[in-house]
Amino acid sequence: MQSAAQSTIPAPAQRTTQPWLDTARNELGEVICYAALEEIVGAVLPAKRVRHKEIPQLMSRGMDALGLVHDPQAAHELRIYLSETKASSSTQSPPGVVDQTDDSLHVQLRDAVHKRTRVTSELARALKYTDGTHRDLVARAIVLWAKDDLATTVVPFLLRPRDKHGAGDFGAFRANPSAYAPAHVAFCLVRVDGTIEALAQAVYQRARA
Repeated sequence: MQSAAQSTIPAPAQRTTQPWLDTARNELGEVICYAALEEIVGAVLPAKRVRHKEIPQLMSRGMDALGLVHDPQAAHELRIYLSETKASSSTQSPPGVVDQTDDSLHVQLRDAVHKRTRVTSELARALKYTDGTHRDLVARAIVLWAKDDLATTVVPFLLRPRDKHGAGDFGAFRANPSAYAPAHVAFCLVRVDGTIEALAQAVYQRARA
């Protein structure tokens, strides 16, 4: 069991000189994002990317999280939540990963809404990996997305040490939310005590044990 766990769960702190590239550190943000989508908005995540990775020791590719909420009482009975995650210990507010780099939350989520083939691919992947419980829900989302009739919320997710968080961390998402129209914006910011690296190391050491 120990051998299986250590071969399928990445070892933490493998990129100490470039912590932003460390697999465990990055996955920590994705896993917390899963919990936020499930617990705060009640979303179903039909194919969690961390669970279905091609190579366990490498960072996953593609959209970090895709959730679906079915609510017969809502104006739109089915809504898709598209999330990208970043972890930053920068003292800058907002940190560059929010809206200043080429792969920032702003760029990735704006493109997901406007360049629609990416979400189509993610939904097709979700249909492949989901269990029978949610298969019809994903299929319906594919049809509505193709018809440009699926209510959408983008969820930029930012993991920050508590002492580095600043009031400006929301960046372009607060300054110009219309850039992601017709999608709504639900910024999710999680603050942790201590460093992100220390938390990732504690979580992944425990998982590997």
